[in-house]
Amino acid sequence: MQRIGLILSGAGAALLLGAGLAQADAIDGKWCRKDGRRMEIDGTRIITPGGADMTGDYSRHAFRYLVPEKEEHGGTRRFLRLRGENWVYAYPADQPGADPEIWERCTPVS
Repeated sequence: MQRIGLILSGAGAALLLGAGLAQADAIDGKWCRKDGRRMEIDGTRIITPGGADMTGDYSRHAFRYLVPEKEEHGGTRRFLRLRGENWVYAYPADQPGADPEIWERCTPVS
């Protein structure tokens, strides 16, 4: 009986760990820049660095949206691509070979 409990506990831990890893392998989350700017992506929803709450084109590892006029790069399309678990590269959508603006996954505030 004790052995069954250990097996079930291990299986539960593996499921929880796997769920966390799967989420980290997606562009969803809170992203930060060293200059203090922040953005958040949750599926097709984005809160832009300027604070606009809007939708865009989402895939698990990429996001594209039209930047609001009053924000930096306003009126242009931005393309965001996940690079590893902790970085997003942002480009003008019409220049995917341009030097990227690098965003880091925000660290939790204690």
